[in-house]
Amino acid sequence: MSQVPPNLLRLPPVEGVTKVVLQGEYFGQLIQNSLHYRRVGSGGAPEPMAAASRVITWWDANIKANVSADYKLTQVLATDLSANSGPGSASQAGLPKPGTQGSAGLPGNVAMVASFRTNLRGRSYRGRFYMAGIGEIMATGNQILEAFAAPLRTGFTAALTLNGPTGEPAFELVVVSYFGDKSLRTVPVVTKVTQVVIDGNLDSQRRRLTGRGR
Repeated sequence: MSQVPPNLLRLPPVEGVTKVVLQGEYFGQLIQNSLHYRRVGSGGAPEPMAAASRVITWWDANIKANVSADYKLTQVLATDLSANSGPGSASQAGLPKPGTQGSAGLPGNVAMVASFRTNLRGRSYRGRFYMAGIGEIMATGNQILEAFAAPLRTGFTAALTLNGPTGEPAFELVVVSYFGDKSLRTVPVVTKVTQVVIDGNLDSQRRRLTGRGR
């Protein structure tokens, strides 16, 4: 997660951070969400391939069961942000992975929001994940039922730290802020995520509707 730049400015490098983009398909539309990870502990270069693999494993274990089968995760892209020409990795291992929640999905614009919080306040220190694929049985009115919000809250909390096999580095979820006081930062601010908030209110992403986006 990062603040979205207002134009196509060349963004400065982010030392030690890997950007992971989850690409999915929902009613024929491309759905994308981004996460940012940093290796736990001091030193060590980002490892895009390892980060992509961990995110797929996390999705499979924690999120898939709470997403309608109309949604499927199709690809995970990971990029080392330490340099503008940093290495990247595209992983389709075990993909696509459709959701396994049994009910039909709500329209493509409907999203559940997972808010990523840090120990600091302000927009520079928060991130969001707009999850598509909410099943009809999971919601009433404009809210997701707590019986379904609770496992999703637990699932997204599991994304805060992604551990690997013994001897391999772990990754921690971070928020990257490129802008402060409406100006591009020379050095982006990277802050560890410490909490996930899902309040149950459904949101809308109109560009995910057919004919509005890709």
